[in-house]
Amino acid sequence: MSVEEQLETLNKKVTYEGRKKNVVLAGVLNMIIAGAGLLYCGNIASGIITFVAVVFLGLILGFIDVITAGFGLLITIPIMLIIAIFLFLDGMRAANRVNQKLEKEIMNS
Repeated sequence: MSVEEQLETLNKKVTYEGRKKNVVLAGVLNMIIAGAGLLYCGNIASGIITFVAVVFLGLILGFIDVITAGFGLLITIPIMLIIAIFLFLDGMRAANRVNQKLEKEIMNS
């Protein structure tokens, strides 16, 4: 491998490292504010849809809690924990997908 090829490979690796998304950050952002991790990964439509869906679900679960005079928390809290875990994993998955696509794009150019 010549020096020029080595420099080109190194340049591609540096470019990839500078543009790749942090998987854990995407998961945490998505868990804190539904859809924020997806927005961080560049999935604008998915991020907005996720945010609206989680807000709507939160309103429904809050309504159930009000109707049941607080006993709905027995249902609401586990559901919200499951949603938070799902959102964390979904943010990580989105970042992984972006990183894989980026790696193929940069390394094959």
